[in-house]
Amino acid sequence: MSVYPYEMNPANKKVVAHSASGLPLRLRSLTSLRFFAAAAVLIHHTLPNWPHYRITVNIFNLGYLGVSFFFILSGFVLTYSRLGLNQKRDSNFLLRRISRIYPLHAIFLTFSILGFLATKASWGGYTGTSKLGTLLNYLLIHGWIPLHPNIRQGWNGVSWTLSLEFFFYICFNVLFKNLYRCNPKNLMSVSLILYSIYTVSTIYSGINHLTNFQDVLYYFPVPRIFEFIYGMIMAILIYSKPKVLFVRPTVSWLVLIISIVTGAELIGLKHGFPAEFNLIAIPGFCLLIWSYALTDIRGKKSVLHAKLFYELGEESYALYISHVVLLAGFGWGLWALKINGSNPLGGEVLTFTFIFACLGVARFLHTFVELPTQKLLLRFFSRS
Repeated sequence: MSVYPYEMNPANKKVVAHSASGLPLRLRSLTSLRFFAAAAVLIHHTLPNWPHYRITVNIFNLGYLGVSFFFILSGFVLTYSRLGLNQKRDSNFLLRRISRIYPLHAIFLTFSILGFLATKASWGGYTGTSKLGTLLNYLLIHGWIPLHPNIRQGWNGVSWTLSLEFFFYICFNVLFKNLYRCNPKNLMSVSLILYSIYTVSTIYSGINHLTNFQDVLYYFPVPRIFEFIYGMIMAILIYSKPKVLFVRPTVSWLVLIISIVTGAELIGLKHGFPAEFNLIAIPGFCLLIWSYALTDIRGKKSVLHAKLFYELGEESYALYISHVVLLAGFGWGLWALKINGSNPLGGEVLTFTFIFACLGVARFLHTFVELPTQKLLLRFFSRS
């Protein structure tokens, strides 16, 4: 997903370089970071399928935290883009977002269902989904049903995050209107209050082993919208005062790694619930986005400006939404060829092979499906 204003036609290569305030509209580093978050989620999903070295397991057991990064970055990017265009409200915002995410969602939801009908096995998620659950999935509201993983993660399981994003998009105009009115001190207070609520809720549910409550904290859109709001607040703070405190990206990486490693030691990788690790990672993710955004705004180069990383970041949505269905197909291919990763080395080879296969598919999808369908839908909405 490109980090430039969502209002732009994806087929239009002549984009505006700077907003009226002089700040750049493209933040290349943030686009590149999307790829690494998507890759972390992808590798995390390969762990149960074949052996890996212990270091790979220890690192990517928490690969699902890439979802939290996506939520925070999404709030940041959409708000930064809105500010760059000096728009307080956009009545077509939701239609533009739907044209961005829905086509590939519908395609891989359908692929997952067809794969199940052909093989009678899962192709990316729970298969015991009712007809109502399938309908909710096509309507992109399946993630709004609490405590029903067979609906929430039915068929193409990763799409539950898109359902939450859809909920965030519906709330975006109202959130933007109210946050935009706040002064910086109040915005900081909002962030601290939301994070405190999430902290108390997470710790309380962990101490008392409230598994259903923990499930809601991690999967339900209301608590997860806090992350989206953190991103929005950071964008408003940076846009209103671009000379704010600058933190070097190396420092933000160090903070993120230390906090996650420390949290993993304290909680235990096998015993912690995702919401607990989410709580630990959120400040580091915010700092990472903050530091790279200011790096780009100040015109400083980073390794993430490389063309390869930027293009991979552009294709990251296609990579994310397709990979669990592709993983099922990859597994069937290995079974047909009687190939298995009988040892960690073989498993790592399979992982790299799968990653490169997914990258090829993602490039094809981004170029020949995602962008053309988005362009087509944008034209349709503009005529309606």
